Amino acid sequence: KPLIPIFTNLCCALLKAPRMCANAFRVLGVASSASHAEIKVAFRALAKEWHPDLHHGARKVAAEEKFKQIQAAYQRLLNTHDEAARPSGSVRRKSRNPYGGKSQYGEAGKAGYDPFKGYMNFNASKETTDVRTRVENARHQRMLVCAGAFTVGLLAVMMTSRRDQKKREKGELVDAYWNQVTRRWEIAPATMLKDPLLSTMVHLKPPEMVHKATPNIRRTKSKARTLDGRNADDAYRARQQGHRT
Repeated sequence: KPLIPIFTNLCCALLKAPRMCANAFRVLGVASSASHAEIKVAFRALAKEWHPDLHHGARKVAAEEKFKQIQAAYQRLLNTHDEAARPSGSVRRKSRNPYGGKSQYGEAGKAGYDPFKGYMNFNASKETTDVRTRVENARHQRMLVCAGAFTVGLLAVMMTSRRDQKKREKGELVDAYWNQVTRRWEIAPATMLKDPLLSTMVHLKPPEMVHKATPNIRRTKSKARTLDGRNADDAYRARQQGHRT
């Protein structure tokens, strides 16, 4: 009993195969005795005529349906031709590419296909190729301009850094920072130059613009004296001891 449905499906497939092939010949507009080269030429002509990218509006939907019928008919005849050309007893290998091969989609079935190059070798998108060329040229120009600007900026930084280093060695420039409290430029201490955040406040300035701090001189505090000229501490001590004078 399980073999009955399989046998029935096989018989139906064998009966439908001639009608499907005849329908495929009719879709492509070629005779049943046409060679493989004639079928290929007719397929390319029809595919170029009914390609969806060449139609707009309401005709685009009809063109897509027609394009699918043309592809299906060509694939059916191509499989029939391959089966007829294959020796009897040989095992047919399944295609490993789930998206079809070059026989079905042309260059689009190959790895690394460039959609701007054209579709199925028909060169139907010449305007797209021109746009791609202009875009690539503009991108290359922007890359060259950016690389040139970066090179010029790097050279300028290196030259100014070398110039400032020579002036610093000669004493024409010194490291200084703006003191917000005293409102003047002062010499930057060594600890400030080592700090990543505080070092951003350090600038190179001429020595005449920078305030020179005077050394801290410890002054002796003058002792307080009384009206008669005596030391206040001695007078206080004498009064605590009971002296009136």
